[in-house]
Amino acid sequence: MRNLTRLLAAQGSVHEAKRTFNLYVQLVSKARQTSAGDVNLQLKRRATTQPAVHPDQIAEESGVDAKLGMDEDADDDLTFTEMLVWGVSMLAKISPHFADAQEVQKVAQLARSVVESSSELKDNSRFLAKVLRAEGIASATVALRGKYLPKILVHVIVTSIVLI
Repeated sequence: MRNLTRLLAAQGSVHEAKRTFNLYVQLVSKARQTSAGDVNLQLKRRATTQPAVHPDQIAEESGVDAKLGMDEDADDDLTFTEMLVWGVSMLAKISPHFADAQEVQKVAQLARSVVESSSELKDNSRFLAKVLRAEGIASATVALRGKYLPKILVHVIVTSIVLI
């Protein structure tokens, strides 16, 4: 789905790319919400004749990633966040209205929340900078498309007069 979105955007079919991107975000978000890794299970001890096996080995045999709790074909945090950052740039280019710009900002906030919830992405300063840049792009898109532009211009004019 993410590859289809990139292909549609490269081809110039921006509306179809936007629709597939939104569908991709919905699917991955639902998969992350319903992942088995978030469930805390209480297991009862019972006598058995089978030897003890480590939980990672059980996860490997069943085809489930023990760290994420999701199937192998589900996107990990890095892939999902990279796609969200790319989607912010794509949506910012094609968003003519204020409501579209607010959607761009929601995608940027989702990317930030994924990074904050992942311990390995939180420590990667370059990747965090990409996410923060995407948030800046989203904020600028809201400012340019929305009703906040006059306030920003007034602020810039006032601060430039103060600095002179």
